[in-house]
Amino acid sequence: FVEPNHHVAALAVMAQRAGRRIGVVASEKRQFVDVRGEPTFAPSTHAGILSRPFQDVYVVLGEARDNNTATMRIVFLPLASWVWLGVLLTAAGSIMMMWPSSAAVLAAKSTPAAHHYPPARNTMTSNEPLVLAPSLDPVEAAIAKARAAQRECATCGPRPEPHADYCSTCGRFLAQNCPSCGARVDELGARFCSACGDQLVRN
Repeated sequence: FVEPNHHVAALAVMAQRAGRRIGVVASEKRQFVDVRGEPTFAPSTHAGILSRPFQDVYVVLGEARDNNTATMRIVFLPLASWVWLGVLLTAAGSIMMMWPSSAAVLAAKSTPAAHHYPPARNTMTSNEPLVLAPSLDPVEAAIAKARAAQRECATCGPRPEPHADYCSTCGRFLAQNCPSCGARVDELGARFCSACGDQLVRN
């Protein structure tokens, strides 16, 4: 049949079971046309569905011919409607899992309230040094030991040579002070103290 803006080819199939009529399934193929009757888009097919508790039947119209014959495709999907029931059961189970049980509620009510203690007073004065507890991590302990053994140059910074007496870059005495008199040694490459004349490094 013809509508104002499209042509419709329809197919109706009567479904029976054991000689008893259970329903009619209709499928359509619609071809939209312009004002001159020319097709505008590809024809669209609307499948017919017959839903039953244990099986759904899909009827799809194929090619409609001029001699009132057509091809069709029939698909049987058992238990298709049960998929939606499974979704509802899953949602209900999730809500039940998140709902607090009566035992948990009773345990929460029977737990005594936490005591509020006053904040601890800071008895450390500003002049007292802050002593941190040593780390139990062996990796951190090894890093701290390596840094403690590392010597530092006043000009070049930390040096990679743990047992060096002079900086390998600028030649400065790494101890910076004379071991005998305590005078500061600033001369690059100095071997003797300029204050007391004592040897800086004794083999």
